Amino acid sequence: MVFAALAFAAPCVSLGCASSAPDPIRAEEAKTGPGKVTIVEFVDYRCPFCRQQADVMASLLAQNAGAVRLVVKHVPLDKHKGARRAARAAVCAERQNRLEPMHEALMRAEDTSDGTLLDIAREVGLGLEDFKSCLTSKETDDRLHDDRDAFERAGGEGLPLTFVGRTKFIGLADPEELEKAMREELDRVQP
Repeated sequence: MVFAALAFAAPCVSLGCASSAPDPIRAEEAKTGPGKVTIVEFVDYRCPFCRQQADVMASLLAQNAGAVRLVVKHVPLDKHKGARRAARAAVCAERQNRLEPMHEALMRAEDTSDGTLLDIAREVGLGLEDFKSCLTSKETDDRLHDDRDAFERAGGEGLPLTFVGRTKFIGLADPEELEKAMREELDRVQP
């Protein structure tokens, strides 16, 4: 399995009907309420292409507020120093229902040292004792393992890997293509 990030805007692949979407994507769609689009994003917080795409995704989510359920799955690459630590922090923030601000802060963070992660945790309003405990928990390790497994089962070939509904984007995605996929998915899920 190749885990290198792709430096170019990869073509999108429409997966058509629900039965052709990979199992991890169908499972997340099943958890999404009616009339909403599911976006599943596989990221590494130290991946330069994931970080570049973060602003585009934030804009897409803001333009479609209330119509999207974002699912972030973590695929920290060994070659990116601090990526695993950042992914652990994101999982722990999600447990306290603060993933969105943590995700945004980690995408902008210059480093992922323990001190920086604690500062970010304070800034986004996390309970620090629970956060610290979560960082070293087996449950967090299990979540990262499950996310990596979902990445592989979803046909992961590079990061970021993004599914807007049933449309798959590998690598840094063209903003116009993401918006087009979003419009198509909204048309599909909304009566």
